Amino acid sequence: MLIDASRKRFDKIVVWSVDRLGRDMTNLVSVLNELNERGIHLFSYKQGLDTETAMGKSFFYMTGIFAELENNMRKERQQIGIKRAIAGGAKFGRKSKLDQRMMYKIRSLRDRKQSMRKIASQLNISVATVHKACSEMVVEKTGAA
Repeated sequence: MLIDASRKRFDKIVVWSVDRLGRDMTNLVSVLNELNERGIHLFSYKQGLDTETAMGKSFFYMTGIFAELENNMRKERQQIGIKRAIAGGAKFGRKSKLDQRMMYKIRSLRDRKQSMRKIASQLNISVATVHKACSEMVVEKTGAA
């Protein structure tokens, strides 16, 4: 969008909300300054702000501050929720393919001197998964935690 703005392909940008234009206040201000330098105005549908007027420009900055505050509060709530879920035993991410049966198969194939790539191909898993299994086997043998 900013590339098209620099080429003067339009004279006004319509956004749904101010917070959709940038992640934080610094970013919003830099985008608005860049648009102002090119004579391009901004209209926020949700807030009804138009930077073509002095009042609209001022309200844009104030709305940006509150949008950043809202984003920061949402992040904090997410982090608290994630910590609470982890403390309650929740696991995040994809389930690992490395169960005991898979570890046994990988170990037996490695004992027969098969390459990691060949093991991955035979067991229909990624080479990275084979590497991870082998490194976990090394930790088991050495007794390191």
